[in-house]
Amino acid sequence: MSYGFSGKFELIVKDILLKLYSLHFVRETLLQYSFQNLKGHRRMLSDKTRVHKFKKAIMKTVRKYDTVLDVGTGTGILAFFAANMGAKKIYAVDYSKIIHLAQEIATKNNFNNITFIRANLNRIKIPKVDCIISELIGGSVVDEGIIDKMRFARKFLKNDGKMIPKKIEIMFSPAESNEFDFFWQKRYGIDFSPFHRKLSEKTYPIQITNRTEFLSNDKLVYSLNFYSLPKIIFVEKTFKITKNGYLNCFCAYFKIYLTDTIQINSLDNNPEWKSFILPVKEALKVKKGDLVKLKVWTAKNNTEWKWDYELLS
Repeated sequence: MSYGFSGKFELIVKDILLKLYSLHFVRETLLQYSFQNLKGHRRMLSDKTRVHKFKKAIMKTVRKYDTVLDVGTGTGILAFFAANMGAKKIYAVDYSKIIHLAQEIATKNNFNNITFIRANLNRIKIPKVDCIISELIGGSVVDEGIIDKMRFARKFLKNDGKMIPKKIEIMFSPAESNEFDFFWQKRYGIDFSPFHRKLSEKTYPIQITNRTEFLSNDKLVYSLNFYSLPKIIFVEKTFKITKNGYLNCFCAYFKIYLTDTIQINSLDNNPEWKSFILPVKEALKVKKGDLVKLKVWTAKNNTEWKWDYELLS
């Protein structure tokens, strides 16, 4: 293949294109096979609270003769709920091979109004639908790519169409937590600070218990509205410290609004959706009255959080 260049410059261009393709291929392959993990799907289907709330939201939203798009259908459970509500046509889309199992379950249960499509959303062609549903909400909200996928999916939604979920509110607070080994102090007489610096670049799920103390009142940092999704999230918030302590992370939890009245809160001991933390590179000694600024934004196609922080006083 020729790229319209010659000599050394063409080799450089080829090398760059191959690297970009390789990164995309690795990411898509990892994403595909992570969701083929049947244990993960078993765990999600066994989460009765989550399943029942999605079912209730679909019962409230989907009407007879509606058309529905299920983004990231997995085992097909949400598509099946829509079918039970009398939806005329359901398009169940998933990139993973799990979709073949979903199709088998549909056949076993005589759901004949569901079209299963194994593809990326940007490769499908379907008519406008009355409702879009999706459960692509990761442990840190964004890590399953829900922002970009749902933003793209909206082009298939009718002007008066509905979305499940409607929005997700993400709350943060500076915190002192012993739920996670931060390694910012010496261990066994060894300085592990380089290891901690790498740890502090990623988010980690935790279950908030009495081992985690909020050092400030929690604040709504971002409201992710699925009817108006951003190209990227970038937000700054300033917190007033309410008690003395060592700030070693920012703790986050989220509220999923499936409808105006049906919600799931990650604080409610949910088996799948817990809270998550943004570790800091070095614990900060803070006192009551101090001000701490947090900057947080999304990266890598809105699938990761990045953050920075500053003690203002």
